[in-house]
Amino acid sequence: MSDASTGDRLMKPTASLDILIAQIQIQFEHLASLVVTSPLRQKGVERVAERIVDGLRVRGMATILYLPATDGPSDPDVRSDQSESKNVPADTNIFPRVFTPAQAGTPRLARSLLATPGIVTVAAAPGVLEDPSALFLATAADAVLLVAEAGITARADLRRARLELESAGARLVGAVLAE
Repeated sequence: MSDASTGDRLMKPTASLDILIAQIQIQFEHLASLVVTSPLRQKGVERVAERIVDGLRVRGMATILYLPATDGPSDPDVRSDQSESKNVPADTNIFPRVFTPAQAGTPRLARSLLATPGIVTVAAAPGVLEDPSALFLATAADAVLLVAEAGITARADLRRARLELESAGARLVGAVLAE
């Protein structure tokens, strides 16, 4: 991608995230996994990932949302067990699951985390420039979406993240500006 494609053309989640979800579905007809990440760890990544999961569910697709573990208190609405993640019917409401960097710390582990037959796995990954597990997840995924936060993400960091993803072989489908 040229600098003008990802670094300069950002989609706003409020108006065009639905369009992006449709484009991702068309471009990757058999989409099984999507990683949403940013240059540095930011809350906007989780918000965008949650919106994508909601959009896919509205379209009748079964999904699993993985959120990165935090150092803070755990959220009672987020399940940390992985036992229910395989072979879940499409009409089942699947709660977000938490993953640690160690669970995606190698290419094989990242592929295993994202592989759930018949279900689209969306992972909100840590920052690409901070955590190597983000690159492992990105290269294991069918598609990667880069998130920039208005007033927070530096353009230089966004470009560096894009270059890191592309040089690792990730399928970068675009970028979203989160506010």
